[in-house]
Amino acid sequence: MATEVSGGGDDTGQEDDLEREGGVGMGRLLAFSDGVFAIAFTILVLDIVVPEGLSAQALKAALVEQLPSIWSAVLSFAVIGRFWISHHHMLGLVRRPDAGVLVLNTALLATIAMIPYTTSLLAEYGDETVAVVVYSATVAATAGLQVVLLWWAVRRRLLEPRTSRNELVDTVGGLTGAVLAFVVAIPVAFASPTAGELCWLLAFVPVGPIMRRWSRTGG
Repeated sequence: MATEVSGGGDDTGQEDDLEREGGVGMGRLLAFSDGVFAIAFTILVLDIVVPEGLSAQALKAALVEQLPSIWSAVLSFAVIGRFWISHHHMLGLVRRPDAGVLVLNTALLATIAMIPYTTSLLAEYGDETVAVVVYSATVAATAGLQVVLLWWAVRRRLLEPRTSRNELVDTVGGLTGAVLAFVVAIPVAFASPTAGELCWLLAFVPVGPIMRRWSRTGG
């Protein structure tokens, strides 16, 4: 099996060759990955049940009690959604997967599958250090694996020739920002779980554009 990717050629022919050799084409890889993301999205709301047979006053109290679960589900929906967008964009730049891409992508999907569990943990014990640490570690690992996956594709020259440096910088910047935000949250959570959760907001800092601006100015 060829391991080098040339700058041109027929991508469809390359993928057909990969399928004949027992490999996995990008279509199958994307379909499988999207399935895992879809299941993770769905599981997020399974623990949120509609209270039944309650009076108006009791219903209000029940809904207030569910606010931590709703907030955790919304947070994780946004987190998984961001990972899905970056993952879909990143794999869209890959011409064909090799064994390393398959292994790294499987590990990445494993962490995605764990997010609903850590979300439930956060909903029930959001004021406990261990819940914030476990959630932070899971999200940081997910973002880190996406960075490693992209690094591997670049190293193995598996990306489309049209891929621009700005695309790579923006993708790496956004994922690195997420890694740093959730890694920083871990030690902070030991001092204050609430402060640790606030550190997650750092993930929304536009690291990619900052990195591009810095590189243009020779920083």
